[in-house]
Amino acid sequence: MMEFLTQFHFLRPALLLLAPALLALLFLMRHRRNGQNSWQTLLPPEFLAALSETPPQTVKRSSFWLWPLILVLSVVALAGPTWSKQETPVTLKQEALVVTLDLSLSMLATDLTPNRLTRARQKVYDLLDARKEGQTALVAFSGSGHVVAPLTEDGNTLRAMLPALDPFIMPEMGSNAAAGIESALNVIKQAGAANARILLITDGVEEMDVQPINDQLSKAGVSISVLGVGADDGGPIPIPNRGFIKQGDQVIVAKPDFALMREIAGRPGDRFSKMTLDNADLRRLLPSANSTHFKDANGDSTLQGEQWHDAGYLLLLIVMPLLLWQYRQAGVALCLLVLLAKPQVSHAVEWENLWSTPNQRGWEFYKDKKYEDAANAYSSPMGKGAAYFRTGDYAKAEAEFGKLDSANAHYNRGNSLAYQQRYEEAIKAYEEALKRNPEMSDAKENKRRLEEFLEQQKQQQQQQQQQQQNSQDQNKDQQQPDQKNADQQQSQQQNSSDSQKNQSNSQPQNGQPSDQDNAGQPGQQGGDPGQHPQDQNADKQNSSSAQDAQEQQNAEQAQSGDKEDQADPKDAASKAASAEQQEADKKEDGKEAQTAGQAGEPEDASDKKPSEDAAAALSDNISLKDQQTEQWLRRIPDDPGGLLRRKFLQQYQQGSRPSSSKQDSGRPLW
Repeated sequence: MMEFLTQFHFLRPALLLLAPALLALLFLMRHRRNGQNSWQTLLPPEFLAALSETPPQTVKRSSFWLWPLILVLSVVALAGPTWSKQETPVTLKQEALVVTLDLSLSMLATDLTPNRLTRARQKVYDLLDARKEGQTALVAFSGSGHVVAPLTEDGNTLRAMLPALDPFIMPEMGSNAAAGIESALNVIKQAGAANARILLITDGVEEMDVQPINDQLSKAGVSISVLGVGADDGGPIPIPNRGFIKQGDQVIVAKPDFALMREIAGRPGDRFSKMTLDNADLRRLLPSANSTHFKDANGDSTLQGEQWHDAGYLLLLIVMPLLLWQYRQAGVALCLLVLLAKPQVSHAVEWENLWSTPNQRGWEFYKDKKYEDAANAYSSPMGKGAAYFRTGDYAKAEAEFGKLDSANAHYNRGNSLAYQQRYEEAIKAYEEALKRNPEMSDAKENKRRLEEFLEQQKQQQQQQQQQQQNSQDQNKDQQQPDQKNADQQQSQQQNSSDSQKNQSNSQPQNGQPSDQDNAGQPGQQGGDPGQHPQDQNADKQNSSSAQDAQEQQNAEQAQSGDKEDQADPKDAASKAASAEQQEADKKEDGKEAQTAGQAGEPEDASDKKPSEDAAAALSDNISLKDQQTEQWLRRIPDDPGGLLRRKFLQQYQQGSRPSSSKQDSGRPLW
């Protein structure tokens, strides 16, 4: 009862002013009706009844007093009495979240199975699965804080980074939560996120970091949610292949200090929770004022918002019988008309549909992920648009949102246009939303991103056009020396042909060749007897030019391999082995090419143009180079942890880490 009294209010309280005005009008009309015949004050009722043409109408006093009650109840119903909230669908809620993960050695403690870090990673996976919308960033910290991934809407990027996160990739040991918070605030500041929250996942905070963290958050105006990892009794910290961390002869037991974590989350809007097996902790830590989107125990996903439920229609259940009583004769006539009316075809209606509105049925379908049924059931354009948006029919969603002229409608219409890749129209829709609500941060953010995307796309097109122009100019420059070489090759072939003709004139008439070296040519081993000597020379020259190009390519790859070996001595052995394997592959490819050239049917070199020879040689060279490059790339090991280790180490050595990451003398290494 107390909750009802505290929550009860009117959605449209200004309409209550109609009640006294309507009551005054009612009494005025009553007084005017009584004064219509002025003879009533002078003549007795008997004479007045005999003189009047119509018999006097008697009005029951009890019937008249029903009208003030009807008017008051109607006005109260119009004012919108409410005391509870109703869930409504919400579309595209944009909210930035920076996940700050503790990578100190204590996260390897085994008080949680298998360890704290694995459970924390799994919790981040659950968070990414639940966050279908909004930007998410990932920050890691130990003795120093580092950005793993900036704010992005692509959760797959963060999922790919999570397995590589462990304490041994960090450049400095320790647990400096202030450094992690400072890095998270820098991510929010660089992205210009207006609505952001930090999720700190840690097993402990040093007392010296509590006040700096509170000062940073208060200055930036950013809320924080702290997820405490670990059991109250704590656990030992195992190091792979080295046993447990000890202090002297005693094994260190890392116990989480939840009291200090609560001090960090002590401001209004901040939240704290211990890690749970289900997602109750995430629902507690990351509630939004308008929407929540987390999976429940059954795996069902809900996206909902809360809105005050207008209960004024309940008063109409009292008003309608009173009106029917006042107009009893009209009510009887109305019933007769209903009975005499021609019956219409009536479709089967489920029992529960009799007591729910179309919007309520649409919301039920929406919660059950039956978006097509929800779109058919909804009567409001906003509900239909939200349902069509979920089905992926963005054109129909745009049409439904376009029927309304509110800030939210234009904002949702802009989202629908953006998903249709109609970016310029989407920007205009966001501008319309901002005209009606200049404080809508989501519309500002989406508009800014689309403008940046269009600008980047324009720059990329310009760069591609410039690259195509440069490549065309380079091809023209390369074709000129190739044409000269082809002309020289043709002249050499002609001279060779003339000399061989002179030799054939001096040979005996029996047709046996005088040069024994020609015995192994294809034309004399059952091949084409009509092959000319210049064809064989052309084949030799083409084979020689292909070998020269291959040797030059091998030399270039050897030089590039030397440079890479100098840059990274650790990978020298693996690269040398890959170079030997490439050389063997090239020799094998050369043998296959030579065999194919000998087995193939010879062509007439006089019919083949020099430019075609140059183009074919260039095409073969590029194709072979692409294949070798692809083989070399396949041998590169995929090590995201190594990339992050080098990135963090470079930031640490360059001194670009935050000022809060400096190691304090009293800070433990775990």
